[in-house]
Amino acid sequence: MTHIIKLIVFIAIALVSNSCAFHKGLYSPYTNFESNTKVEFTDIAIGYSKVSYFLGFGGLGKDALVNEAKRNLFLSYPLRTNQTFENFTVDFKTTIVWPYRKLEVLVIADVVNRDSSINISYSKNYVNILTKNNNVSIDSFRVAESVAFLYDNKLQQAKIIKLSKSLAYLSFVSNNGTIKIKKVKLKDLFNIGDKAANNFSHNFVIGDKVQYKNVNSSGSYDVKTGTICGLNNKMALIVRENKLLKVRIRSLTIIK
Repeated sequence: MTHIIKLIVFIAIALVSNSCAFHKGLYSPYTNFESNTKVEFTDIAIGYSKVSYFLGFGGLGKDALVNEAKRNLFLSYPLRTNQTFENFTVDFKTTIVWPYRKLEVLVIADVVNRDSSINISYSKNYVNILTKNNNVSIDSFRVAESVAFLYDNKLQQAKIIKLSKSLAYLSFVSNNGTIKIKKVKLKDLFNIGDKAANNFSHNFVIGDKVQYKNVNSSGSYDVKTGTICGLNNKMALIVRENKLLKVRIRSLTIIK
């Protein structure tokens, strides 16, 4: 009996600790553009969605998940006049860590500029459908906005493709050219544009020279100086001696 119990425990541990991932993808036929039409591929738009299941229960079905990813793609890249989305691809990733299963969907489209007269507009009803039950702005951040965060101790720029409570889902291209999706807490995200594009609860701006107290392990402190290169409502990203540091806004004083 003892051997049977040990075997059951071993199998349970193996199932819990074992994980695997499956990938598959779909793509739309490549667009055949009209002759004598000038087109320019300018960017890539990305939409992302995910759902988790426990013992097979919970979450959206695959079709609804794809639709949510498509909706997030449109929100994350508002088209301008003479722009269209072309050559859609849909990637599915299933990760299993028993008894949990996570399904992720990534929709990617080429953004194309045309020389023909295409005027893209969104009706009020269409915008309401896109934004229903979807956060397009939280705190000082908005979907489709370019932001920065610390990634491997380096400043990484990315685009917000989805917002959820205290989290942001970001897309960026890694050094090896692959598209990455990363989940980052809002407190670790920083606006890198000018203050006019944001609604901060403070008056600091990018480029300000500041000083702050650096507390030592002994409890004493000394005053350090640096330059602001990123901001959110509560934290500032400071450059000091070629190093990046996160410092609370309330600890900063502008050097005049």
